[in-house]
Amino acid sequence: MLVLFGANSKDLTQPLAKRFGHAEQFVVFNTDDRSHKFFENIDEGHTHSNLLDFIDIGVRAFVVGNIGPHAFSVLKEHRDVKIYLARRMSIQEAFEKVISGELQELTNPTMANSVEDGHDHNHNHDHHHHDHDHHHTGNGGGRHNHDCEGEDCGHRHEGRGLGLGRRHQQ
Repeated sequence: MLVLFGANSKDLTQPLAKRFGHAEQFVVFNTDDRSHKFFENIDEGHTHSNLLDFIDIGVRAFVVGNIGPHAFSVLKEHRDVKIYLARRMSIQEAFEKVISGELQELTNPTMANSVEDGHDHNHNHDHHHHDHDHHHTGNGGGRHNHDCEGEDCGHRHEGRGLGLGRRHQQ
């Protein structure tokens, strides 16, 4: 089986991308021979249509740290696709948990709104929260409150740009 993970590094010991649809790249693992290959996330305009290319090559499981409603609906249009939640673990750890069947399958997105919506976001993080402001650039710009505890959630925090490039800016 082919399994796709959102990644912000080619280092498998690094954590999964916290925002699946905005990962810098994807890594596809083959559970049969344990091989893997990295792909740049080329999602222009945040349509998530690039995810369909992975389904076309046989990916049937997607492992996410968080997923918004738009990416979730694009994937769930295909009945045989499963989406699993993996938080606070490395890509390698998440892969091992897929093989052992330890990950929770998602039936709904973990985010209330997509970043492009320009609305407040429910991040569903499992830690205590505090509000802080950050900027979005591009679609849905402006400031809004955000509960990510200052962790690297994939958003560009004021004074701490992530340098994701133009197609990955939020």
